[in-house]
Amino acid sequence: MLALDLVLEDTCYAADLLRPVFDRTDGVDGWAVLAISPLLTADPSDMVASAKALYENIKRPNIMITIPGLPNFLKVIEDAVFAGIPINVALLFSREQYMATAESYLSGIERRIATGLKPTVGFISSISISSLATGVSPEFPKELIPEIVVALTRRIYRASRELHSSQRWERAYNAGARPQRLVWTTSSYPESDVLAVLCLKQLTAPLTVAAMTKNTLKALINHDDPGLPMPSDGGDCEEVLMRCSDSGINVDNLTTRIQNDEAALQVKVWIEVLDAVACKSAVVAQVMNDSTR
Repeated sequence: MLALDLVLEDTCYAADLLRPVFDRTDGVDGWAVLAISPLLTADPSDMVASAKALYENIKRPNIMITIPGLPNFLKVIEDAVFAGIPINVALLFSREQYMATAESYLSGIERRIATGLKPTVGFISSISISSLATGVSPEFPKELIPEIVVALTRRIYRASRELHSSQRWERAYNAGARPQRLVWTTSSYPESDVLAVLCLKQLTAPLTVAAMTKNTLKALINHDDPGLPMPSDGGDCEEVLMRCSDSGINVDNLTTRIQNDEAALQVKVWIEVLDAVACKSAVVAQVMNDSTR
């Protein structure tokens, strides 16, 4: 498939570009992420084999395979981690969604430890600030969106810190496992820069990474208020979300809808990519045929 070949080529280029960072940090940073076509993941039972084949074919140690954090992929995440495949879990928008995937990761690590395998398998949980803001916008006034997004993401961070301080995680640490990190991601749309800055300056904390566009980074640097480090207990996130419940909005239903909508959108976008590549390929082929006549 030509589209997949193009994606692989770009991913390999990114991995090679980041390889010095990966080597210098002993695999903590310097990762490139490869998203498998959502059209190839309709059957979760085939996902681990597909991810393993891709990872082995690329032959770069600093590439993570993206797996959606949907309920039917929890066992896939565990099995992929057990197989030693670095994983980026996407489509996470709530504490419950994050915890389910984080525990799948930990289960995979525990299986590796039990069988004498190294427990240092790369793993990150990606939370899209932009997608979360888009998803909650129909339910709240525009001025409240940053507050709701920050509350939801802080709740995820609190759950992460609680999990990493548990006895179960401490046993994994003792065996050589590394903590998993949260990655806040933003889109490249200009109108998202202001919202991203308002959110990201409140999400600075240990074991988190902010993946942002150049424009967002410039806006964040130039912002007068750099913000304070995020409290490990999530600050006032529960109070904010309780007010949402009191106003009649079921936060769990809302984040489930956002996850499902984003999963459907990924399928739509990938189909559009395939169509665009096919059309461009046909044009190029026609031009080449005409030039040889």
